[in-house]
Amino acid sequence: MHTNETTIRNILNAMETGKTAEAIDKHFVPDFTWRIVGEHTRELGSFGKYVGLEGMEGLQKKIGGYATDYRFNSVESVLADDHIGVSIHRSSAVSNGEPFDCEEVYMWHFEEGKVREIWDYNRIIHNQMVELGERGVTGY
Repeated sequence: MHTNETTIRNILNAMETGKTAEAIDKHFVPDFTWRIVGEHTRELGSFGKYVGLEGMEGLQKKIGGYATDYRFNSVESVLADDHIGVSIHRSSAVSNGEPFDCEEVYMWHFEEGKVREIWDYNRIIHNQMVELGERGVTGY
């Protein structure tokens, strides 16, 4: 297993266990960039570019505004070399008491063994969002 693959798995585990700040301190360059793309992220207000730990904390607050109990359910695949990594996983959360699933692909860019940038392609299963909205659930 490539060391950057191990790094990705360690970061995902830290995010799951509430140790995101420690993982960022250990595995990311100080001014790393986390970019979130995807149609639903624009609707939710989390679409965009977040720089450094401060940016990541702001992103977590935005997500916390519409989702709780966020969990990685399964890491389906992680591939990495010296410069690029890809992780494919599923996650879940709850919005206003209603569960929803999310499919995620992160593209990781490494610089001298540290994460420089992540492109976060995630998709809340859109049909579930529509169903939640039709049932009057808001905040997602």
